[in-house]
Amino acid sequence: MEIVNSSNVSTMATPRKETDFVDLIWYLRGPIQFYIIIVVILVNVLLLIMLRKSEMKSLVSTLLSAIAIADLIASLTMFPRAIMFYYLIDPRANPPYSWCRVLSFSYILPVMIHTLSTWFTLLLGVFRYITVCHPTKAAQWCQYRIAYRVIAVMILVSVSIFVCDFFVFKIEPEDIWNYQLNRSETTCQYTYKHWIQENEFIYHLVQDIMRLIFIYIIPSAGLLFITSKLILTMKKANTTRKYLTERITQQTTDSNRTNVLLILVLILFLIVEMPVYLLGGIIIGETYTLTIIIPLQYYSFLIPASNNTILVTSTFNFCIYCVMGRKFRSVIKRCCRHSGQNNRTL
Repeated sequence: MEIVNSSNVSTMATPRKETDFVDLIWYLRGPIQFYIIIVVILVNVLLLIMLRKSEMKSLVSTLLSAIAIADLIASLTMFPRAIMFYYLIDPRANPPYSWCRVLSFSYILPVMIHTLSTWFTLLLGVFRYITVCHPTKAAQWCQYRIAYRVIAVMILVSVSIFVCDFFVFKIEPEDIWNYQLNRSETTCQYTYKHWIQENEFIYHLVQDIMRLIFIYIIPSAGLLFITSKLILTMKKANTTRKYLTERITQQTTDSNRTNVLLILVLILFLIVEMPVYLLGGIIIGETYTLTIIIPLQYYSFLIPASNNTILVTSTFNFCIYCVMGRKFRSVIKRCCRHSGQNNRTL
């Protein structure tokens, strides 16, 4: 978790190209991520306020609220790390030992909670798939009670996958010499605990298999299947509707609008998540095949860049709702008018 790996820095002056690369990484981890997190927090808080209005109450709104809460918590857990890289340390310095435990949690918790956000998105797609493609079974399966139970199971599974990461590392201070700043620094040394070192291969194998299945394969395959089925079903319904002379009711129009909205959410999620899944698969593949697909130094750029991209897209649900959600826009307008009237009264 070092910004600059001191073992790769010589006593000579750092080349400009390497310095630029270090600066870029610092911007990604520090100021860029800091301001993105602030925007994500504000947008998701506003989204949650709107979705809690009585006229917005529905199973879709409940699941969108769960996704917004997960994205909000994930951004909050990354906030201390962004503050440290932005405000508290020199871009060329290594993380201080006093921040080791905070950094450890701020790397594990966002991944765990974002996994929940991914599964909640998949659950949203599953319920909409049942509603659109199997409407006769919707009343039986698309219920709040079932949604809450599935969410609880998802939380338990996510915690069980990542819980070991909180306890496997032993964090000790390590004194190193920073040649760029010409000073000694006490930074973090992460080593596996004794009980993991004896079974390190088995531990990594089990963890990687679980993450491949539950974090990469199931969400990506499930979202691809559901999105394609929804698109095909809607296309077939629109084709059939052209041959019907019945008047399209407002309820049908609202349902179609909701379907398009959720398809946009799923497609956007897939566009952003698939490169992240690919990067995770490459990392796991490199570990077991002992081959280098991506040079190691590029991961220090790719990982924070992908994290920032995911953070940015967590605000898109709000934007899509504003564009496609007629009821959502009316709630926002009413809240704005109500707020304006209160200000004039005061």
